[in-house]
Amino acid sequence: MGAPDHRYAAQPRPEPAFIGRLYAAYPEFNAALRRADRARDIDCYDETLYRYLDRHVARDASIVELGCGDGRKLRSLLARGYTDICGCDPLAPSATDIDLRSQDAMVFLETTDRTFDFVILNDVLEHLSPEEICALLTALAAHAGPGTAVYVHAPNGASPFGGLYQYGDLTHRSVINELSIHQIACLTPFAVAAYLSERSAIARYTGIKRQAAMLANLINRSLLAMVSYLIFRRKTCLMPNLICIMKLR
Repeated sequence: MGAPDHRYAAQPRPEPAFIGRLYAAYPEFNAALRRADRARDIDCYDETLYRYLDRHVARDASIVELGCGDGRKLRSLLARGYTDICGCDPLAPSATDIDLRSQDAMVFLETTDRTFDFVILNDVLEHLSPEEICALLTALAAHAGPGTAVYVHAPNGASPFGGLYQYGDLTHRSVINELSIHQIACLTPFAVAAYLSERSAIARYTGIKRQAAMLANLINRSLLAMVSYLIFRRKTCLMPNLICIMKLR
């Protein structure tokens, strides 16, 4: 037999020290992204999350965000009337207005005895290996009840427009799309209960501009749905981000 072909071998993982440097630079990295975006209100990009919460989650529900960063999203939930909220992130700063834990998600789940009604995994899974994703969801199951909903948001590996998000961050280790999230679900106590339509940043606009943004959002989704049928002969999410709700089987 000839020498093994290493072209398809798994690429070596970055050294932990280098990964640590990338995460240490995250605040500067995110600040630059927000300046470049020039959005008047960063919360407008979480419209899908807030829309789901308003329709399905009570204001006194217990909510946790795993990988909450600086807690911006949790503060928005507090302002919207949600009171029982907490979050964890290795880079979480100390805070007095909300319950932020400077912990890795797995450490947090191993040290808390709480059960949560709603769990936010916003741009988290792509930072983990497939094995780590399965371990996280399995550990999360011990803190979930029959009605617990897990909100998953990740760059969509099936989208021709998702590459900017997926490959624009050197800490990303997994590619998430409808097929891979289903494959992950097969190895965990959770199943995908629903896919949510990504809503463009409409909240930043008012009046005629808001109506135009809503129309553009509808046309965008319709065109992508048509393309998915033409190419894949099935309904496939081609929006830049994949958003779904997972629940216990």
